[in-house]
Amino acid sequence: MKCLWVAPIVEGHGEVDSVPVLLHRIGSELFTNVHIQSCRPIFQPRGRLINPNDNSLSKAIQFAISRLDAVPSDASRLVLLLIEADDDFPCRLGPQLLNRCREFRPDQPIACVLANPEFETWFVAAAASLSALLTEIDDADIPIAPEVTRNKKKWILDRSRTGNYAPAIDQRKLASKMDLKLCRSRSPSFDKLCRELERAIRVEGR
Repeated sequence: MKCLWVAPIVEGHGEVDSVPVLLHRIGSELFTNVHIQSCRPIFQPRGRLINPNDNSLSKAIQFAISRLDAVPSDASRLVLLLIEADDDFPCRLGPQLLNRCREFRPDQPIACVLANPEFETWFVAAAASLSALLTEIDDADIPIAPEVTRNKKKWILDRSRTGNYAPAIDQRKLASKMDLKLCRSRSPSFDKLCRELERAIRVEGR
């Protein structure tokens, strides 16, 4: 079985617990004969990560690499920068951030993925599979193109069975229940995450 170790860098406290769940599930459910193991994600505020005059991004990358240095030598490795696009265009901000990352460590496999426009977009894309956590949703209520508009946190909150939505608590639950194939088919940014993981697994010599 192929093994990929990922060291994520994230901008939200909820992603610290939910991203490892997603990564493990992607490996076991969407790929063939692949085990994805995640180091504990490194948290840094988005504003500091995208600011070219702040050294938080380079420090986070170095920290992520130090965690990967401790994993088995026969495993593929990847530093994953995973943040929200917010009001920025992923096609612009993503390459800019990736270029900065590669300037810091050109020797290290690094991927940059922007959840568009927010992390909760992926839950909305897979909302039809989340009836255990969200109130019954009519198909017409689910956005056809979930990445076009913002305020997905409010969309989840308005349909939460508990009447609350706390990312640090609820993101992990949603990530563990969502239909990954459905999400991938409806969310281009989630598909990009999957493609970046596939690419890392195919790195020559691993």
